[in-house]
Amino acid sequence: MISGLYFVANYKNKATVWEAAEWQNGAEWKQWQRFESIPSSMWFVLINLCKEHPLADKFESFFQRFCVIFVCFIGVPIFAVPTGIFGCILQERASKEVAQADASMHEACALYDEEPDSAPQSEERAGAEMQPRGDEASIESARGLQVDDQPQAAKSWAEEPLEQNVELQASVPPTTVVGLMQHVARHQAEAVAVSLLSFGSVFVYFYYTVGAQTRLFFVPVYVGPVCLLCVDSIVAVIFALEWMWRMSSVGLDYPLSMLGLIDLSSWVPGVIHFFMYMFCGEDCLSPWVRAAIVLRVLKPERYIGGFGSMFSIVVEFQSILLATALVAFLTWLAASTVLYYTERHSPDEDINEYYGSIPRTLWAEVINLHGEWPWPDYSPLGKWIGTYIAFFSTGICMVPIVIFAEGFQRRLEEADEDRHGSGDMMSWQLDHLPTESGIRLDVWCLLYNHLLQAPYHFSCGYRIFRAMSVTMTLLVTTSTVVVTYPWFDPQNCREDLTCQAWNNALYGIDVACMSFFVVEFLLRIFALRGLYLISWVGLADFLSLAALGITLTSLRDVSLHPNYNSAMIADDMVIPVRLLRLVAMESYVPSFFVLGNVVWLNRQLLLKSFYALVCVWYIFGVALYVEENGSKDKEISSRYADALTGLPHALVHMCGDYPVQNYSHFSQFSHFWGLVFGQCVVSAVTGIFTAGFVDYLGDEREMERQRAAERRLNLVTNAVVMLQAKFRRRRRLALQNQGASSSACAVPARKSGAFCDCALDIVQQRTFLGKCIMIFCNAVLIINIINTLAGSVPEVEANGQLLLVLDIIECGCCSVFVVEYVLRVLACRTLCEVIAPMRIFDLLCILPTIAHMVLQSEPHRWQKEHAFWENMIECLLVCRVLRVLEFHCIRREVRLVQRTIGACLQGLMLPGMMAVDIWIISAGMFVWVEGYFKGPEEEHMRSLPDALYWCSIYLLGEWANDEFSDGAGSRLCIFYCLVAVALFSIPIGLVIEVTSSLLRDMAEEDKEIHRLKGVPPGRPPSGLRVPRKSRKSQMGPERSILLKKKKTREGPKMGPRWNF
Repeated sequence: MISGLYFVANYKNKATVWEAAEWQNGAEWKQWQRFESIPSSMWFVLINLCKEHPLADKFESFFQRFCVIFVCFIGVPIFAVPTGIFGCILQERASKEVAQADASMHEACALYDEEPDSAPQSEERAGAEMQPRGDEASIESARGLQVDDQPQAAKSWAEEPLEQNVELQASVPPTTVVGLMQHVARHQAEAVAVSLLSFGSVFVYFYYTVGAQTRLFFVPVYVGPVCLLCVDSIVAVIFALEWMWRMSSVGLDYPLSMLGLIDLSSWVPGVIHFFMYMFCGEDCLSPWVRAAIVLRVLKPERYIGGFGSMFSIVVEFQSILLATALVAFLTWLAASTVLYYTERHSPDEDINEYYGSIPRTLWAEVINLHGEWPWPDYSPLGKWIGTYIAFFSTGICMVPIVIFAEGFQRRLEEADEDRHGSGDMMSWQLDHLPTESGIRLDVWCLLYNHLLQAPYHFSCGYRIFRAMSVTMTLLVTTSTVVVTYPWFDPQNCREDLTCQAWNNALYGIDVACMSFFVVEFLLRIFALRGLYLISWVGLADFLSLAALGITLTSLRDVSLHPNYNSAMIADDMVIPVRLLRLVAMESYVPSFFVLGNVVWLNRQLLLKSFYALVCVWYIFGVALYVEENGSKDKEISSRYADALTGLPHALVHMCGDYPVQNYSHFSQFSHFWGLVFGQCVVSAVTGIFTAGFVDYLGDEREMERQRAAERRLNLVTNAVVMLQAKFRRRRRLALQNQGASSSACAVPARKSGAFCDCALDIVQQRTFLGKCIMIFCNAVLIINIINTLAGSVPEVEANGQLLLVLDIIECGCCSVFVVEYVLRVLACRTLCEVIAPMRIFDLLCILPTIAHMVLQSEPHRWQKEHAFWENMIECLLVCRVLRVLEFHCIRREVRLVQRTIGACLQGLMLPGMMAVDIWIISAGMFVWVEGYFKGPEEEHMRSLPDALYWCSIYLLGEWANDEFSDGAGSRLCIFYCLVAVALFSIPIGLVIEVTSSLLRDMAEEDKEIHRLKGVPPGRPPSGLRVPRKSRKSQMGPERSILLKKKKTREGPKMGPRWNF
C-alpha cells in the first residue's frame, strides 16, 4: 500500500530521476524514474521502512512528505515489531541456556561435594576469599572488573559509593537544584572529583584541537599547547600518586588487574606528553600522544561499573554470542561477495566505486548490514539481494548486538533491584488540594479532577473544560505550524486575497485561544495559591502566552517570519517559545513528570549505560579526528577539522547512520569496532528507557492482565456455549434431513430472513458453498492487486491492447466486489455492522473503478485540469490491498493486531504525547538555530513544516543531513542522538512488549481451549475441518468398525448440508 502511495506521489517528480541510468523508448533515450511504477517503488519504500532515507531531499510537495512522515510514525513501528519479537525470543532462549549451564555447573559441584560460590554480588565485588572454579571463575573474574580486590584500608575508594547508591534507591527525588547538588556532594563527592578531573582534562584537549579562540557558553576560550601541557601534567601527577598509593595498599596484584590498567592509562600518556614536550618540543609530538588523554574517561569506571557489567555479559553469554557472531560474519561475507558480482559494472559512479572489489564491498556491507542504505540505486538483481538483506540478513547480523544489549540491561537491573522502592511520586498539585469547601476547591476540581479518585473522578465540568483546553492547544499549535509557511509571507500576502483571508482566520483563532489561555492561567494560579507560576509547567505556560501575545500585535509578521539578521534576538525566538504551549498539556497528560520519575528511579542504570556510551563515543570520535584530520577528501576533512566538530558526526555513526562513507582504509577499521560497541551501548540506553516506562506503568499493566484473564474465562464460557449451540444445530439439521428423506415430495417452508442467514453462512464460510464463493472472491482480489501493479508499469501503459485487457479485468473484478459487498451487507445483523469501518472501506474500494470509467470518458483537456481526482482514484485502487485483512485464513493474526492496538492505546498516551512534544518543539528550535547562526541546513529549515519533515527522519536515528551550525545546531544533533531518539523509541518498545505479552496470552487461551475439548495441544484448533483420511487415521480400529456399522444402518446421506 505504501509503495502505491509513493508511486502516486512521485511518478511525476523530476527530482527522483536517476541520471546515471537511461532506457530506450523507441528512438528516444529517457532517464529512469525511480518511482515509475509500484514495483520499482517497493525497493525504496523498503529502505524507508528500515529507517533509511537516502532520497529525503528529493521530496518537496506536501503529499510526498506526508508519505514519508506516515512511514516514520506508522510504518517503521509496525515493521519493527517482528524484529523486536524475534530478538525477545532469542534473548529468552539465551537466558534459558545460561540458566541450564549454571544448573549443570552446580550439579557438577555437588557431585564432588563442593559448595558453589553463592556470595552476594557486593561481596564478589569486594573480593571474596573463596576462589570459584571452572567457568564460574571466569564469570566471577569478569564481574570483579567493576571493583578491584583491596584490603580494608582501601575499600572506601570503590566499595562505599556503590553501597550508598543501592541504599539510596528508595529516596524521594530532590525537588530543587540545591537539593540535587547536596545529594551529590554528600554521597558521591569522591566520584565527582575524579570525574571532573578526568572529563575536564579531556575537554581541555577538545578545545585545544580547535587551534583558535572559540566560545563556551558565550565566554571566549583559547587553549594553547602550553595550557594543555600544564593541565595534562597536573592531572597525570594526581592520578600517578593515587596509583602508587593503591599499589602500596593492595600489592602487586593491583597493576595487573583491569582497574589497575585503567588507572595506569590515566597518567602514563600525560607523563610521556610532558617529557617529550620538554626534550623534543612540539614538533616531534605525535597526534596520538595528545589524543591518548581521552583514555582518561575510563577512570570513573571504579565508581560507576558500566564496563564491568559488559565484560560479565560477554563471559556469561559467550557461547551464544560466538555462534551468532559466526553466523553474522558468514552472512557478511556472502552478501559482500554476491553484491560484488551484481554491482561491479553499475552505471552509478558511487556504487561502482564501493563495489568495485570485494575488499571495498566488505566496507559497504558493514554499513548495509547495520540497516544503513546510503546507495539505493542497485541493479534489479542487486535489489532482490538487498531485499533479502533487509528482511533477514540485517536481523541476523544484529542478533549479537540485541543479545548483548538485552543482557547488559538485565545485568544492570539485577545489580539495582531496589530501584522500584520509590517514595511518594504523586503529582505536586495534590499537596495543595484545598481542605475546605469553597470557590478554590471548585476551581481546583475543575482543573485537576483527574488526579482525584472516585467518586470525584472526571466530573462533567472538568470534561468540558479539558476538551476546550486540548482543542485550543491543538488549534494554536496548528496555527503556528501553518502560518510559518512561506506562502503566508507578508510580501506574498499583500496581493493574494486568498492568503489574506486565511491569515485573518488564523489571527482570529489566535485571539480566541489567547483569551481562553489567559483565563485558564489565572484559574490555575488561583487554585494552587500562586505556586503554579513558579513551577516549570507554569513557566512554560507564561512564556507561551507572552509569545502568543506578541504575535497579536503589530510585530506579528516580524515574529512569525523573522529576519535573522536583525540585532534583536527576542523576535527570532517567538516561534519555538510559542510552541511551548504543548508543555502546558502536562497538566492533563503528565508525560514529562513520568519521564522524570522514570529517570530518577533508574538513575543508576542510566548512569552506567550513559557513562559507557559517552566513553565509547569520546574514544571513537577522537580516533576518527586523528585519522581523518587533514584528509585529502575535503568533505571528510571539514567534518573532522577539530575534535569538537567531529564528535557529533562520530555519534551519528555510532547510531548506525552514515551520511558520508568515503573514509580512509585505516579509519574503516575504527568504524567497524565503533559500530559494534556503539550499537550495543545505544541499544542498552534505549532499552533501559523503555523498560523504565514499562515498569513504572506496571500497575496498569497488571490490571490489564487481570482483565485479560477475565476475557479468557469469558472466552472459555463462550466456547462451551458455541459448542453446545453447534451440536444442537447439527442435530436439528440431521432431524430435518431425516424428515426430508421420509417425505421427498414435501418442500420445507422458507423462514423469514433465510436469505440473510445464507449470506452469513457464505461470508463466515460455514458451508462448502460459502468457502468456494469466498475463496473465489479472495482470488479475484489478488488478481486485482496484480492488475493494479501491472497497470503502473510504463511499458504496459504505453501498449493500448494490454491496457484494454487490464481495463476489462478491472471491470470484472469490480463486478465481483459489488456482489461480495452485497453479501457482506446482507450478512450484517445490525445497522452498526453495516456502517462499520471495513464495510465503508469495501464501498470506497468499489468507487475507483466507476470513477475511472467516468474519468476516461471525459476529454483529455478536462483530465489534465483535474489531475487531483486521478491521483485520488489511484490511491484508492492501491489501498484495496487492505481488504486482504478480511481473509479467513489470517483472521487470527488480524485479531492479534486489533487486540494489540486496543491494548497499546492507553499505554501509548504518555510516551506518544512526549514524542510529539519533542518532535514539534525541537523542530521549532532547529528553525531558530539554523536561521540565527546561518547553519548549513538553513535552506531545509526555513519554515516549521519543513523542519517537522526533517525532524521526523532525525528522530528515527536517520541523518540524511548532519552538518548543522557550530555550537547550537550540533548540540541539538547530540541531544537527538543521546536522548530524543531513545525517547522516541519508547512507543515502539511498548508495542513490541504488548505484542509479546498478547502472544503469550493467546498461547494460554489455546491451551485452555484444547484442555476443554480434551484435544492434545498439537491437534488442530476448533473450527477447522480435519480431512476425512486424517480423521480415520486418528481413530482406533474399534471406533472405525462402529462407524461403518452406523453408516450401513443409516443409509446414504441425503443432499447437501446447507439449506437455503
